Amino acid sequence: MHGRPRSWAYQLKELALWIVERRKSGLPVPRSQEILLTEMPLLFGAIAAVLVMHPSLGSTAIDALASIGNMDPKLGVSLLLSILFYNNIFTRKDVVYQSMLPKLLGMLPSLASQTGMIPLVVQTILPMLHKDAKPVLYTTATRLLCQTWEINDRTFSSLQGVLAPKGFTEFMRERNICISMAVSIRDVCRKNPDRGVDLILSVSACIETPDPTIQALGFQSLAHLCEADVIDFYTAWDVIAKYMQGYNEDPVLAYSVCFLLRWGAMDADAYPDASREVMKIIWDVGCSLHMGHELQWAKARASAFEALNQYEIPSIVKNISNFKQMIMDLLLSETNPDVLKALERLQVKIIGHEHSNRRRFVKEKKVPASKIEKLLDVFPQVIFSSGKRRNPGELPGAALLCGSFISSTLKNQGTTKGLQDSHSEYEDIMVQIAASLQLSRNIFVALLSLESWKAFVRRWMRANILSIDAKASVIVSDKTSKAANSILKSMMRIAEESIPRSAENLALAIGALCAVLPPSAHTIKSTASKFLLGWLFQYEHEHRQWSAAISLGLISSSLHVTDHEQKFQSITGLLEVLCCSRSSIVKGACGIGLGFSCQDLLSRVETPDDSNANGESHKMLEERLLGRIVRTFSMILHPVAASSANNLETLCAHFPASTDDIDTSITSDLLADDCDYLEDDIWGIAGLVIGLGSSIGAIYRAGAYDAVLKVKDLIISWIPHMSSSVQSYGSSSERSEMLLSVGSCLALPLVVAFCQRVEMMNGNEIDHLVNGYMELISDLLSVHKTGAFHKSLLMASTAGAGSLLSCILSEGLHFIEVERVKCLLELFRKCYSSPYPPIVHLGGMLGIVNAFGAGAGNLVDFHPFNSSVQTGYDQKEPSHISGPILVNPVCEDHSTSLMLEIFLVAQNPDDNQLQQYAAWAISFLRQRLWSREISNSAGGTQTESAGSKSISQGVPEDSAVMKLGLWLKSFNHSRTGTNTHVCTVTAILRCLSLAPRLPTMDWGAIVRRCMRYAQVTQLPAPNITLKGGTLREECLQFALVHAKQFDGLLTFLDELSDLSRFRTLEISLQSCLLNHLADLIKLFSGSRLEKLLDDVSNYFSSLTTDQVLKSEERSSLRSSCWKGLNQCLDEASLDSLEYIKNIESCSSQVSHLDSVTRDFQFVEVLKKIEAKAKLVRIGSIPPTELGKSKSYLLNSEPLGTWGVLLEVVATLQHVEGSVKRQWLVDAIEISCVSSYPSTALQFIGLLSGSCCKYMPSSLQIGHMF
Repeated sequence: MHGRPRSWAYQLKELALWIVERRKSGLPVPRSQEILLTEMPLLFGAIAAVLVMHPSLGSTAIDALASIGNMDPKLGVSLLLSILFYNNIFTRKDVVYQSMLPKLLGMLPSLASQTGMIPLVVQTILPMLHKDAKPVLYTTATRLLCQTWEINDRTFSSLQGVLAPKGFTEFMRERNICISMAVSIRDVCRKNPDRGVDLILSVSACIETPDPTIQALGFQSLAHLCEADVIDFYTAWDVIAKYMQGYNEDPVLAYSVCFLLRWGAMDADAYPDASREVMKIIWDVGCSLHMGHELQWAKARASAFEALNQYEIPSIVKNISNFKQMIMDLLLSETNPDVLKALERLQVKIIGHEHSNRRRFVKEKKVPASKIEKLLDVFPQVIFSSGKRRNPGELPGAALLCGSFISSTLKNQGTTKGLQDSHSEYEDIMVQIAASLQLSRNIFVALLSLESWKAFVRRWMRANILSIDAKASVIVSDKTSKAANSILKSMMRIAEESIPRSAENLALAIGALCAVLPPSAHTIKSTASKFLLGWLFQYEHEHRQWSAAISLGLISSSLHVTDHEQKFQSITGLLEVLCCSRSSIVKGACGIGLGFSCQDLLSRVETPDDSNANGESHKMLEERLLGRIVRTFSMILHPVAASSANNLETLCAHFPASTDDIDTSITSDLLADDCDYLEDDIWGIAGLVIGLGSSIGAIYRAGAYDAVLKVKDLIISWIPHMSSSVQSYGSSSERSEMLLSVGSCLALPLVVAFCQRVEMMNGNEIDHLVNGYMELISDLLSVHKTGAFHKSLLMASTAGAGSLLSCILSEGLHFIEVERVKCLLELFRKCYSSPYPPIVHLGGMLGIVNAFGAGAGNLVDFHPFNSSVQTGYDQKEPSHISGPILVNPVCEDHSTSLMLEIFLVAQNPDDNQLQQYAAWAISFLRQRLWSREISNSAGGTQTESAGSKSISQGVPEDSAVMKLGLWLKSFNHSRTGTNTHVCTVTAILRCLSLAPRLPTMDWGAIVRRCMRYAQVTQLPAPNITLKGGTLREECLQFALVHAKQFDGLLTFLDELSDLSRFRTLEISLQSCLLNHLADLIKLFSGSRLEKLLDDVSNYFSSLTTDQVLKSEERSSLRSSCWKGLNQCLDEASLDSLEYIKNIESCSSQVSHLDSVTRDFQFVEVLKKIEAKAKLVRIGSIPPTELGKSKSYLLNSEPLGTWGVLLEVVATLQHVEGSVKRQWLVDAIEISCVSSYPSTALQFIGLLSGSCCKYMPSSLQIGHMF
């Protein structure tokens, strides 16, 4: 009724139908309905008969009369007389109810439910079937007689006479009569195929009729007979084949033909020639294209593909040439949802057939590696081959990453002496490299050094563990701690005695050592943190402070989950030094350290006992720390960023200081007083900007989504895009603001990578940023300056642009023009091939390798490089690319030439500094490509050659699954029609969700791109099938199905399920995730599962206070969560029993949300009134106590009061008549002035009818509705 109040007549009809259904199903009729069955039908029928002439209730009254007749067949004669009476009235010319006549006559068939009424009904209909009757009357009578037969088969003889084949000849000029006969024949064949066989000649007459509509009905009739197997399809085919002529011209006929031909699938192999013709007809309809009647033709085409789906795939492939490819093309080009759904089911059948008939035990195919991989494979041997290259200090960066200089030691590790000498040899090499690797007080170079030391300490750890294994047998967990302890002692001892250059590198090495250790080595990390904290507060030793700050922040992000005090102490120390230090480089390093620290803030599972001595949870403490970090960054940058002052103040406002916060005052300016800014000032500001950008993840987890956007906008606004901003500085404030650009260029890739993942950045913004980097680098290269700022900005912009390019392409969410990529690579090349300072050369080469996925200098590894996802790479749009550059054939030649050029520079000893940087840059890329082998805990040296790679051949290249996957992989929605593809993408995802096996691809990136596409698509609301939410839910369903096979999909689900991201999703997607809690539990590990359930509990807890949702949205979330939790308990295993407490907590929060949807006070008062009524009834309290609640009850909204009204009326049956009368008078008075008069009127009706024997029926109607 679309939310409108339902009339009494409608409720009466529903009640009568409910009683009829109970009697048909054999269920007992409640005693309260016995009077309704015996005495009420006649009364109700009389009332309904009066309402037939009502202007608005007439139609409903006729329905009520029909249902009453079904409830009590004894009223048949009375109802028949009523029909005849009103028929006489409605046929008068002066009456305006002629439109009611068909509905009135439609009551006649229902009277045939009683056998005695059949002659009367038939005799009423037959006069309308004379040959001389009006066509409309004859048509109506035919349909009435057919409907009468559907109720009682005894009328079939009369119906058979009317539907005789000769009728089509006699009435050939009366098309409506023929159609009514054909429709009746179809209904007979559908309802009772055995009776349909008796009408087979009439079916044949329909098929032979030239009228396409009648012929279509004949084909449908025959289809029902073939479906019931009372007629053999191919026997009938021999007769009807010659009538299959006009289906290409009429969509209704085409639909009916396909509806019939689907039943030829059963014996298709036994009749190969006939089945071939049948399938060709079906295929012709499916592939047909017609202008006009689009919806009808779409229905016919959908019917064709549904029919084809009944046949076996080998039979279809045999009879329809190039069938699989054509189905694929149709699926990718179809726009109608119904046709697409049919094609989707057919494609799923093809996928299942290919999987069941795939080749087993296929050997892995060896794919030749790219030329770049071959170069990287031989790089250590070429660079460190000659005797003069044995000194690791000559190429310190490359030596740390490659480790080929210790090959002799590693070869002797099989002997006890070699194992014992390995530690001392590693120690000597560490001293040499630390003394040779110049950081030049450059924070970005320090980050490169930090990353390089990680590779070195991993090898050292493996060597020490092997040495421990050779000496004695100890517990496995102790070996790692013992090996790390000896390394840490050596580092701290040597660092204390070293010169500043070595001490800086060793402090970074200590941080790298702790970063590669597992969380269980908390003792080692705690010792290192205390050592570095001591260095951090040595204001007289600047070189110790700034290097210790970076490492301390890195260690604090990898501490054990229980090391809260150590983490808070480290962060507090960094904040204090940041505010108090007078050194710009120390301030910048503290900013980097705090950026590292933010990676771990608000990312842990909080236990019930997770609080400090003051009762404050560690989560609250971390939120306060994050607020202090953001406010400190903003306050320090405020004097430098004059034009962004308001934005920085707004950012601070998102994290207001609490009364317990002790914000250290900033006692020194960030910039030096002289006009020519020192390099320390440049990198000091850069460190703070990078730290601010690195905090974006923690800000997001804190729920400050607006602050995330504010940080993103700030970072972008600080990067210059025009040549004027580079060549002329203007005022002093504008010159100082330029210093922000260095850090922004390096921080932007981190910000973009994060915002892409959480859907806070669109494709237009990304294109704008890529163009901005191109313009900036071009402008800088055109300006011939050698100042500290110019070379720093050029290095930062090239390295940052390479990282941005890699994060965009590797994430796979956005396509970039090939020409832009090549243009950026050429700009990078110009930086190291032209006569610029060495630091600019380094930036250019890092731009190259970072674009290839090296990730050098990034605080966060935003997208681990995976070169194995290149199976069947097929770039359909060569003008645009997506995915890692190294595995893209479009860029292969250009990339190879660039890498070969840097490779040659690394071998050229003429310029030692340039050679060092070239070798270092190549080593970063090599380290990333071989990171899996290098990170093996107990593995030896890398022995596998990069000359070839093995890829899985479980999915053939020409299979449907592979083709669909490649289409999704190369799908670029920014260059195609929006409305065309959203249904297609959804259908493909559904097909692949049902695929038993998928090819090796970066499915995580593919699903994210589909999610992004669904989010940005703007579609008209009426087309519900095309709404973006459906596609996003299909992405989620796909990930749930295949997450066990692909880590990328598991990571995708992990991110969506995180509370900070979950809050930002639309309600439909939240409900979908909650609905699949059981599936997520099967996928997640123990600690992640605990966090998932805690997040759900916290989310529902916040709904009662933080979020304002509509009632239907709350209802959707509640029902989805209950369903998900119920499935969790149904599928609970022994492993999940330990999470019962978490599930109980979720249930408690959802139950609480259920209760807050109603007014607690109102519900409680109703319960008290109901209790009072029961107490009065048993005599425990006087009736006057119940009377005190009279005004409140009768003036309340009706929702939820019905049961209380019943209790009160039942109680009033036991009180004196005067009390009852007073209640009635008061109720009438209240109904006249109440805001909710329906409540008082319901009470008046109940009380007035309490003495009537028909009251149970009234109560039943009220109870049901």
